Amino acid sequence: MSTHAGAVDLLVNASATSAAFKWPGGRGLFAAEATFGGGTVKLQFKLPNGTWADAGPDTTLTANGGGAVATAGAAGGG
Repeated sequence: MSTHAGAVDLLVNASATSAAFKWPGGRGLFAAEATFGGGTVKLQFKLPNGTWADAGPDTTLTANGGGAVATAGAAGGG
């Protein structure tokens, strides 16, 4: 579990796809730290037709790292 106020853990010590999470909008940070071993961690969003799409190259990781996320809506986004 995260120790940062306002943080949301999508997966912790896992090797599977997490359940969908409704992002309230605004700015955030997507980050992953793992032993990747050839794997990939991606932040994705669901399109209106139900298809999942990658959020972008900054949130598709093959090594420890992260990327910024910004959407319109609450939480200070624009």
